[in-house]
Amino acid sequence: RNAGLLAHMVAVNELGQEFTLDELSALGGSNPAIRRAELMVRIRGFEEIAKLKGHVGEFFSLICPSKFHAFHHFGKRNEKFNGDTPREAVKYLNKVWARIRAELGRMDIKVYGFRVAEPHHDGTPHWHGLLFMEAKHRDDFRRVVAKHGCREDREELGLRYFGSKKEAVAEARRIREHLLEKNGSAPSLAAIQAGLKTEADFWSRKYFKFWRQSKAAARVDFESINWARGSAAGYIAKYIAKNIDGFALAGEVSDEDPTLSLHDNALRVRAWASRWGI
Repeated sequence: RNAGLLAHMVAVNELGQEFTLDELSALGGSNPAIRRAELMVRIRGFEEIAKLKGHVGEFFSLICPSKFHAFHHFGKRNEKFNGDTPREAVKYLNKVWARIRAELGRMDIKVYGFRVAEPHHDGTPHWHGLLFMEAKHRDDFRRVVAKHGCREDREELGLRYFGSKKEAVAEARRIREHLLEKNGSAPSLAAIQAGLKTEADFWSRKYFKFWRQSKAAARVDFESINWARGSAAGYIAKYIAKNIDGFALAGEVSDEDPTLSLHDNALRVRAWASRWGI
């Protein structure tokens, strides 16, 4: 309807030149092809800056907990779904990202780059990101993103630890009181507490490798950009194209729906983003 309206409205300038509003609209950022091109130019520019400064590129994914997903990937309704809309899911992702940025700021870790939001098959949003940073910060960046991305409903990922030292102390007291009541003796509070991991312990360098053996990859994932294999822009180009206009993806189909071309998928994604203010 909007396209029809723009096609039948004419703007006349002071020189008497006439243009339909859809002709003028096609010259700006509302044109998906221009928006995609502008994004790719900016991404390539960031990449060249990163190379000049000797920075590394990091591709990451950030996914909502199970309760935000109406359906499983195989089509069955998700019994954990809490009824939240994609708008609420975006609020969750924004909240997580705010915590990540705050902690990175406290650690004086500066990152720059791009995020792309796209829908799962059931409309739940998730994020992909391409960020650049100093090489010495890569591991800390991953630990911070993983910690905050996995904090909520971490039990479903098989991650068991206490949120704070205060919680761990309270649990140690409870255990000690139980042992005293049951056996008449118990290890010291400090000894019991030493066996209880806090969130800070779990995501420390000592334990960080363990998380990859868990189901945490369902919530966060990382991939280092290998400059020798290709450009960083290449890692994110497909995500940009398939969520804006399907450029250069002729013949390719959606991962979620093999009957849907990525060109048609882009139209649906734009409608999804418009509907939920994403």
